[in-house]
Amino acid sequence: MKQLKSLIKRDISLNRWSLLLPVIVVAVSYLFILFIDLKWGIDLDNIGYSMEGAVQNFPFMGLIGVVIGNIWISGAMLSLVALVILTPNALNDNIKHHCEIFYKCLPIAPWKIVLSKVVSCILIPLAIVLILAFFNTWIAYLFLGKTSVISLGTLLRFVGSAMFFAIPYLLLFGSFFIFLSGVLKKKVLVKFIGFLFGTNILIKIFTSLSGLKIETLSYYENKWLLNPSLTGPKIIDVDLLVNGFMDKMSLDSGVNEISKLVATSIFSWDGFCLIFAAIILLTSSVYAYKVRKLD
Repeated sequence: MKQLKSLIKRDISLNRWSLLLPVIVVAVSYLFILFIDLKWGIDLDNIGYSMEGAVQNFPFMGLIGVVIGNIWISGAMLSLVALVILTPNALNDNIKHHCEIFYKCLPIAPWKIVLSKVVSCILIPLAIVLILAFFNTWIAYLFLGKTSVISLGTLLRFVGSAMFFAIPYLLLFGSFFIFLSGVLKKKVLVKFIGFLFGTNILIKIFTSLSGLKIETLSYYENKWLLNPSLTGPKIIDVDLLVNGFMDKMSLDSGVNEISKLVATSIFSWDGFCLIFAAIILLTSSVYAYKVRKLD
């Protein structure tokens, strides 16, 4: 346990600026909003918003837009930090810092090294972004929620359900790139994108020459991600979600209903397949890191 704790501390120290990136972006966004407000000023109470022939309360509509925007921004920042910066080179940082031989000679089990990467490169960024999403929602409600018909608790549940729905996918993607970092020692993300892009082009060329109807790898990947168990409906009914949200947008109970639909959709065979695939990838990462040769 002491070894694992020390490894996690070391990884956090090495990646501290990457982990702070979402916080920095949010801070810059607030400074930008403050600059606009001080320079021009915006009177939200005098702005109307028309939707399906009815004039809706703008602060409420703005509040919903800000909350949904926070979810997208948080997800994008988490993807940038965890899936682009940290996990693709998670098992290669010792190579980068020229100390791989030293750590290979230490009596540290490979599974501890991989678990440390999962905590520092996936779980901690997820926790940071979740806190930022809740903070942004509270700020949005503070300024725009005074005349809305929705409670702060409902909005926080909505944000939490969206983030909870994303967790298995983030674990899967993060585990996949950690596995690739155990197999490929340098330029993991560039090699993966090049392989995916090149394979898709070759498939397109082959289908155009042969006349056979074969979809690209990206098509099959997206199809599997929407229905990992390959049985029944998609992991979440987007049409039902959108229609239900639009029909009950101003109702507190309607947003709660949507939150429940989003959060519980992961408790299915599809959710199990995502978690199981992540476990297989992490187990493979331990073996790949254990057997790979030193440079």
